[in-house]
Amino acid sequence: LYGGVQRLSGRRVIEDEALSAKVLKLSTGALNFYYSANDVDISPMAQLVNDFSDTLRDQGIAYLYIAAPQKIQAGKEEELLPPGIQEYSNRNADTFLTLLRQHGTDAYDLRPLFSSQDNYENWFFRTDHHWKPEAAFYAWQNVAQVLSARYGIETDPQFLQETNYQKRVYKD
Repeated sequence: LYGGVQRLSGRRVIEDEALSAKVLKLSTGALNFYYSANDVDISPMAQLVNDFSDTLRDQGIAYLYIAAPQKIQAGKEEELLPPGIQEYSNRNADTFLTLLRQHGTDAYDLRPLFSSQDNYENWFFRTDHHWKPEAAFYAWQNVAQVLSARYGIETDPQFLQETNYQKRVYKD
């Protein structure tokens, strides 16, 4: 009922019942969570990841940080967001990755891979921020290539072929 009233009134920023976040209606009609925190200093978080990577490296264990795409595509914030809303997720991700790489922590950013596809918004469910299964599989196929190239970790090719899986779509 609450969502219906918000929809009828044309609101694009809706308070979530948890009050820790808001729900935005993007210009595409899709919904996404929004945390109204300002741009934050993410260097302490990057330092924790770098420390973890160092600890693993000291034990002879490779570590790869993988940055996941956000529903709000980098460079499209102004086009997608309601007027007056600032969103810092991609900027913070860029800074975070820079801090990891400057330290020597291996990182792979999936955002450019997803952005190179014409159907970026179709990788995500319309009503929340999660990837569709096809997006996760596409990401896995590419991560498997990175693991092979950087670490020599090979994946049995049968697990990378979409035709080796059954796909079942349930009608509403």
